[in-house]
Amino acid sequence: MLERCRLTGFDLILWRRSLNWTQERAAEELGISRTSLVKYEDAISVPRTVQLASVALTLKTEWPVIKKMNKDKLLALLQHEVDRTFMD
Repeated sequence: MLERCRLTGFDLILWRRSLNWTQERAAEELGISRTSLVKYEDAISVPRTVQLASVALTLKTEWPVIKKMNKDKLLALLQHEVDRTFMD
């Protein structure tokens, strides 16, 4: 059975920094308070809603690059992300 990987607080920090966002900007984009973001960044596991929102925001931010990719490269990238997200 496939088990979902959980986003850790450290992963959330890496995500935010990869977008060059401050805590204030990330919290605003996620629709949460900065205090909540700080709490999640210190947590072992981030709420699923925040994890999904971070994926959606990444897609929104990266869309100009994604839409220029050829189909095979995009499918390979998506498969890699699925493999990374789900473990046996």
